[in-house]
Amino acid sequence: MDRFAKEYLKILKTDKNRNKMILILVLVLLILSMPVLFLLLGGPEKIASLSKREKKPIDIDGEAVVSKVNQGITEVVGTTAEPEVEQQDTTVEDIVRISELQTLEYSYDAICPVYDNGEVVYYIAYESTVSLGINTSDIQFIYPRGDENVVTVILPPVEVLGINVDAGSMDYIFMNRDYDNYYASTSAQLFCEEDVNGKINQDETLFASARDNTEAEIRALTEPLIEQIYPDYDLVIIWGN
Repeated sequence: MDRFAKEYLKILKTDKNRNKMILILVLVLLILSMPVLFLLLGGPEKIASLSKREKKPIDIDGEAVVSKVNQGITEVVGTTAEPEVEQQDTTVEDIVRISELQTLEYSYDAICPVYDNGEVVYYIAYESTVSLGINTSDIQFIYPRGDENVVTVILPPVEVLGINVDAGSMDYIFMNRDYDNYYASTSAQLFCEEDVNGKINQDETLFASARDNTEAEIRALTEPLIEQIYPDYDLVIIWGN
């Protein structure tokens, strides 16, 4: 306090800052007097009276709240309903017809001759895989009529379903070196596919094996269905043209 008074007296000596310091002194005195004023005006008693007020409980209708919540959940999620099942009449055709039925896969290695003006100019040795089977969408079904007790399945002819020539297996033997060029390698795939297709279609043994496999698979697939749908009928499988 003595230090403050000394500094204040120094400042008062200058006329320039005298009014400013008077204002600061008044503010300091007001701040120091605030606790005294608080006691004189009864501040502690007022605070005590506020803390003694009773708090009114909030009346909440629990059942109403739960009802509203459940209503909101129902609106968002939806109600539970029994699923509807559409009835359909399933026939044997619907189950058997699966577009294609591959019944024989055969590895076929051969040598393809390439001709130019009727003369062999080079050969291509290759390896391939051939698949045979039927198009099941062409299968026909004849159901019992009158006193008949037979379900007849008519199968379409076996055909070549796919040919896959392994390009990495190709080897060339050139009879004429003039044909050892870019064209030979780019056209080799087509030449080999045509070659294997022609040779396979002339091999009746492969088609006979494919027919046996096809008939066995169709019988294994349809016979249990016929026994369920037509328990008193026999299954007959024949080949169409």
